[in-house]
Amino acid sequence: MSDSVAVPLTLLLVFALVGGLWVLPITLGIRTARAKNRSPHWMWFAFHPVGGWIVFAILRSLPALKVCPQCSEKVKAHAKICPYCMTAYGPNPPFNPDPGASAWSR
Repeated sequence: MSDSVAVPLTLLLVFALVGGLWVLPITLGIRTARAKNRSPHWMWFAFHPVGGWIVFAILRSLPALKVCPQCSEKVKAHAKICPYCMTAYGPNPPFNPDPGASAWSR
């Protein structure tokens, strides 16, 4: 390969590698935040490439949140009462694949 072709290919490879290492934690962090009902705005710290990896690691270690069915606020997953509207969370209802059929009709 001649030097006139090798330099642009090397620059392209460096930009692709740096861009990938910068964009990868942002996309992974946003997916993780949404899966755990956390705010994806944490990823603004990814303005710096190392910040993105740090925030991604923090989001991975945080516990998931659940959404209150009454007031739609995010609360801890193990909460028994919503701290905002005082709605009590009961045990999860059993899974019924056919909502029209009851458990007694089987």
